[in-house]
Amino acid sequence: MAQKVLNLKKIQPELALVQRGAKDAALEKVAETIKSAKYKILEANDLDVNCAIEAKQEDAFVARLRLDSEKIDDITNKIVQVVRLEDPVGRVKREWITPDNLKIKQVTVPLGTISVIYESRPNVTVDAFSLAYKAGCPILLWSSSVGARTNNVLVDSIKVGLSEHGIPGAVELEIFSATTEVNSILCKIDGIDAVLPRGRKALIDRVVNNANVPAIETGEGNCHIYIEPSVCESEEDMKKTLEIIDNAKSQKPEVCNAMETLLVHRDVVHVLMPHLAQLFKGKVELRCDKTSYNAINPIPQGLEVKSATEKDW
Repeated sequence: MAQKVLNLKKIQPELALVQRGAKDAALEKVAETIKSAKYKILEANDLDVNCAIEAKQEDAFVARLRLDSEKIDDITNKIVQVVRLEDPVGRVKREWITPDNLKIKQVTVPLGTISVIYESRPNVTVDAFSLAYKAGCPILLWSSSVGARTNNVLVDSIKVGLSEHGIPGAVELEIFSATTEVNSILCKIDGIDAVLPRGRKALIDRVVNNANVPAIETGEGNCHIYIEPSVCESEEDMKKTLEIIDNAKSQKPEVCNAMETLLVHRDVVHVLMPHLAQLFKGKVELRCDKTSYNAINPIPQGLEVKSATEKDW
């Protein structure tokens, strides 16, 4: 691993000077190579998913690991979105002239060589790489062994794309089998300029509490939606409200930005909850305080609803 970090560090000055057009062309080529390798990626992913199931990983963990054709299309579309972003490098944030006629500019520059440590999401492999490359930063991807086969194929595909239009050495992959192993990278002061953890609370806490390099902490996810009275005043507004709630929870319940808490204003709880009960029956378990629980009465067949405990909050 030390050699990989050293190689990334050597490439950093070169990548930092690459202009937007060249970076975007390289990212577009990477999207093409990932599409071309779709079936190889899915084959590797099937093996990873089966191993995770055999290891009795929780359902949400397996869901984050699992890929299908649609998800791979989504991954490549995200690369295209990054291509469309403005180049974050070389932007003049502000400039001024001092009293002695010295002109000063504050200009954005790449963060340096970075590392992202994550668990079961193969999409993070491509998302993290594409954002880092656009920002002129070589990246060391540290993936758990749960998704090792999938991520190896993805990184190989990325390197193939970069070999034609970019800098293939700007991305490296390392695999860890236990969170205790990440301590080694947390001490690479001379190689890694910043580390970002993506995953469950235990992983995030380990990185933040043990890193000897700057760590950018991500949230573990406790996403709220607040329903205020006016959104229930008309049938059209109520329909939109329910669509937003359903999308926020049901579209991808395994992701960290899925809704966890629905906070309803007391003046409309009796209006909203019966509609919500019909929306979520057979799909989502509700854990309600006393007021919202009573507002559902009678509970429709097929709805799972429980009284919330202090632990839920």
